[in-house]
Amino acid sequence: MHPALIVLLIVLDLPFFYWFAMVAFRDWNAFTAAIVFWFKPALRAGTGGGHHQDVWAEVKLVALGLAYTLIVLFQLALLRPLLG
Repeated sequence: MHPALIVLLIVLDLPFFYWFAMVAFRDWNAFTAAIVFWFKPALRAGTGGGHHQDVWAEVKLVALGLAYTLIVLFQLALLRPLLG
């Protein structure tokens, strides 16, 4: 597959990623808090309050990345017959 096409689809789908992120997290503060929790060491993550909320935010973050990847792969599958 053409790497330039993959990069182009990723860039063109960024507005969809933004929309999905706003639906899942409501604002950028919640989105960045989920990313910070994702990179925290496991021992320190459970010491603060709201551990279940942080885990739920991490699940939404993984689902967001999976949905975005599936959209790009679906578009590539649709374009494959056209490119030969």
